[in-house]
Amino acid sequence: VGFYLRVIEEGVVQAGDSIVQIESGSDTIAGVYGITFGRPRDSGAQRRLLDDPKLAGAWKGAVRDS
Repeated sequence: VGFYLRVIEEGVVQAGDSIVQIESGSDTIAGVYGITFGRPRDSGAQRRLLDDPKLAGAWKGAVRDS
């Protein structure tokens, strides 16, 4: 079990620094991947991802391009 990080503000992280998950989205990476690349397309789920302000721009681009 783990989590992916989205960098909101650049900074310096060093060995020994804590990284704490402070927020969580409702979708898993597997879920986002399935909505983005799965067949048949689920346009409602794709729209939900595109409307999610927490989803990184790169993922939104992949959803739009799929």
